[in-house]
Amino acid sequence: MKKIRKNEIIGLTIFAIFIIGFSQINFEFADIQKENNTNEMIPKSSDSIDSTRVFIDKMTVNRGIETLNITYNNTDDFYPSSTHEFKANITFSDNSQLNLTLEDPDVDEYWSVLFTPSIYNVTGNTKITILAVLTANGEIQNTPALFDLEFSIKNNLPKIGILMNSTEIYRNETIKIDYLPSDIENKTFDLQWEVKLFDPFDELNDTLVNQGEKIFSSEIPILNSYPIGEWRIEATCWDTEIENNTSTVNRTFIVKNNEPVIENILYQIENGDPIQAEDVDVLNIFRGLDKNLTIYVNASDVESNEMKLTVSVLDPITGANILPTSYANISVAVNQTTNFTTIVNIPITANVGLTQLKMVIFDNEIIQEEYIQDIFIQNNAPILNNFTINGEFGNQTTIKEGDWLSFKFGAEDDEDSIEYVLISILYRDDFGVIKHLNYSTSYEGSNTEILIRGIDLKLKTDIYTVYAYVFDSDGDFATTAPQTFAIEPTPRVNASSWLLFVIGIIIGLTFTYVGVYSYYRKKFEDFSSTTPKEKPKEKLKGSKKMDEDSVDFEESNEKSSTKSDKKSKKKKLIRKL
Repeated sequence: MKKIRKNEIIGLTIFAIFIIGFSQINFEFADIQKENNTNEMIPKSSDSIDSTRVFIDKMTVNRGIETLNITYNNTDDFYPSSTHEFKANITFSDNSQLNLTLEDPDVDEYWSVLFTPSIYNVTGNTKITILAVLTANGEIQNTPALFDLEFSIKNNLPKIGILMNSTEIYRNETIKIDYLPSDIENKTFDLQWEVKLFDPFDELNDTLVNQGEKIFSSEIPILNSYPIGEWRIEATCWDTEIENNTSTVNRTFIVKNNEPVIENILYQIENGDPIQAEDVDVLNIFRGLDKNLTIYVNASDVESNEMKLTVSVLDPITGANILPTSYANISVAVNQTTNFTTIVNIPITANVGLTQLKMVIFDNEIIQEEYIQDIFIQNNAPILNNFTINGEFGNQTTIKEGDWLSFKFGAEDDEDSIEYVLISILYRDDFGVIKHLNYSTSYEGSNTEILIRGIDLKLKTDIYTVYAYVFDSDGDFATTAPQTFAIEPTPRVNASSWLLFVIGIIIGLTFTYVGVYSYYRKKFEDFSSTTPKEKPKEKLKGSKKMDEDSVDFEESNEKSSTKSDKKSKKKKLIRKL
């Protein structure tokens, strides 16, 4: 048993040694295979890098403020993951060098290194060499390279800023300017700068502000003699590294003329008291050369006393200036308490209505200030100088009903635009209510007259009150104190009295007729008894018409007589006659 167990142990040992040896052979073979595979991935042209795969983002870099990006395009896995480093070796213009390294770059990506020149790096043309360090089993196998990439490092120009208290400045004021020189590579006091001032018309005739001194601010008084317009400040700064390494900046400002200032305005209408313009909302002015508006204007100008005043009045309808040219460019009054005094008269032909009065002050450079006043141009109302009734003024006139009333007018109007006159007669009706009777006619000057018959005023009132009016074309009117007149009524008889009077006349005439008739009848009868009965026929024929009339007369008084008696009586009457 012991012998068998010993043999088993020896067999197992041999088997284990075999297995271990076989495994070792396999591991070595795998390492060899792996090495062979790695060597197969290394490019055959491993001595250079394809320049088309390398990029730099700029050709010029300013020191201290800009960064250069150096990039290799390996997106197609041109170099394997065994690439250990990606390097950019920078050689400056003074042959000093700087190495930039990207360790263990990833496969299938862009490989980049960044470079920001220091303010201490030398400026000028700079070269770059690109290296890709390839390793295998921890050992450098190859370093393909790309030479002679170039870029330039530049010095930063010095800067100078300009700050002003205003970009618009009036003459007789002061402009304040601050200067801010700076440079990344140099201290401020190592810089140099100068400031020049240029006027608008002659930039060659510049003024050196700082006179070579290192000033950081200045105050420049703008004199009254300085021309108005755009001025320019030019500041130039340079450092100490490179000759003519300068920077220039320009800033502009406007010199303005001071406007004249209207300090006070007074109005005086006719001989009234002066009033402040600021206290007037609307100024009422009448038309006419004899209607005076006096204007007093006080004004000032810090630069000059050569001021002018122009006054204009706009027509309420057309908007045109209605004042003559004599109201333009009025000069400053000499030895007066006010700068300007002018008398304004509104033309009689101006339209009536609300409009504007403008007062404009100019200086010698046509800079102006104006004051606008609302005004109302008023029409002159007509004047009724006199009004007479039958030539009487102020006294009561009395007429009879059959007489005429003559109303005459004496009127005037500055605009000569009287259109008509009117009288209004006041009376009381049956109920004691005051009524009006109005009569009007066109105005024809002093010959204007209104005629009314007294009998046409069929009113119960015996005394009448009359108001007289005169109207112009603008609707204004004038009147006078009322006057009175009276109408004496004709004596009136009662109608019944007239009737009794007529009846009495008729009765009286009847009795008279009867009496006369009876008297002559008796006479006729007496005469007939003493006169022969026969008469010549020719006499009877000549008096035929008279006989017929006599017959009619007798028939009316003697109805009982026969026809033959009547004929005989007629013959007797004819004979008697």
